[in-house]
Amino acid sequence: MHWGALTGTYSNLVVTGPCTVGEEVTVNGNVSVKNGGVFAFGHPNEGCGPDVQATSVINGNVVARGALSVKILCSTVNGNVLSTGGGGYTAQHDCLINDGINPALKDNIVAGSITVQGWSGCWMGVICNQVGSNVTLRGNTAVAYEPGTITSDGMEIVTNTISGNLNCRGRTTSCGSRNLGVRSCPRGCRCRHTSGMSERVTIPTGDGDMPAHLWLPPGGTGPGIALMQEIFGVSDYIQRRGHQLAALGYVVLAPAIYWRLGPAAAEPIEGPSALQEGMARAGGLDWEAAVTDGVATVSALRGRDDVSGGVGLIGFCFGGGLAYNVAAALESQEGSQPVDALVSYYGSALPGLVDHLEVTAPSLHHFGRADEFIAAEDVAHVEDVVTRQPATTFVTYEGANHAFDNDDGPWFQAEASGLAWTRTEEFLAHRLPPASS
Repeated sequence: MHWGALTGTYSNLVVTGPCTVGEEVTVNGNVSVKNGGVFAFGHPNEGCGPDVQATSVINGNVVARGALSVKILCSTVNGNVLSTGGGGYTAQHDCLINDGINPALKDNIVAGSITVQGWSGCWMGVICNQVGSNVTLRGNTAVAYEPGTITSDGMEIVTNTISGNLNCRGRTTSCGSRNLGVRSCPRGCRCRHTSGMSERVTIPTGDGDMPAHLWLPPGGTGPGIALMQEIFGVSDYIQRRGHQLAALGYVVLAPAIYWRLGPAAAEPIEGPSALQEGMARAGGLDWEAAVTDGVATVSALRGRDDVSGGVGLIGFCFGGGLAYNVAAALESQEGSQPVDALVSYYGSALPGLVDHLEVTAPSLHHFGRADEFIAAEDVAHVEDVVTRQPATTFVTYEGANHAFDNDDGPWFQAEASGLAWTRTEEFLAHRLPPASS
């Protein structure tokens, strides 16, 4: 079949033949590529380019076992990608360069994980993808078609955004937000601005332009979310959450709240003394100015042409309290439009705010029951006050400490994090539904 022969919408797709290709295809279930199948999916060009949006969507998983070749370009996969036991093509077949279906995963948004194992022969790459979970490569042996290309476990892996871990040759690397690999984007691959890649922008305030990160959803438009940073700034972890919120269909804007402390303070805090430095920055911040900056972020979102369907706030730790205060300010300021939803993760400032600031917008609060930074009686008091509002949901997590959602930190608790994020997704889908909901 020639490129573009497969179009339209499918419930599930099973590939067994020599070649199945598609552009502008939607698969609402899973794709299965079986022995001998050749599957090429997405946009025909090697690199999408910054102006080419993903035109094909797989809403389930892609599972390829014993496939001859699998190539997915410029597409959105809302499940996992598993490719195992393939490897029919060899360097003698020129890796199908002329046909454009040499095995590769490039310029995709993958909500779950990517696992590639047991491939041999032809060049394979995992390049310029935005991956919501882990990337695992094992048991692959390949010949790179570009001279001098360096491969990892028989596979070229460069310039991906990986929210989980990168597992190669039995070693695990915590990638944070980027996998730079051995070089920048390869020839012909220009990473798109998608939900997985933030764009550096500025937000106008009365005192100057505030730096911020912007993520756009796959469809290009959607409701807005003002993402308030944790105590460490707009860290890799906060950026991963920004990626994931955008993948759900939101336009996400995360201001660098510490910007008033100097240019260097706008960058994330890292290293062994990060907690102490973060607390020092938070302590040196003008809180009212930070609230004003949060209000400016919401206003900036409301003024964007790509924002439709309302604006919400979500904040973590330091940002959880700030988000609450920003929501309260917007409700009390004459002429301001309240936010449509608020999500606060263990807002550290809430015990000192709830007695004199009220938020009536639909709200979701997450707290750990073993929080070492917020006393149990303070958590109980916050719950008592905020749940007087009928649209407020308050959830606590047994055994979870402060910052239990931060998978880069020492207090990460996987079960509590997973439960809280599922509830956050459900809450946002109900109170701030994306266009596709």
